Amino acid sequence: MRRFEAVSGPKVDRWLVRTVGRLMLVNGLVQLSAGSSGAVQSGGL
Repeated sequence: MRRFEAVSGPKVDRWLVRTVGRLMLVNGLVQLSAGSSGAVQSGGL
């Protein structure tokens, strides 16, 4: 948390920072899992 605040400035609601960080982590893990399992097909829109 100290390194994050050193870059982005002090935060009042640290719980919100942690919650958003965890949501981003889970989102990334789901994307990695889908990509490695072949659940996502390559191609454009």
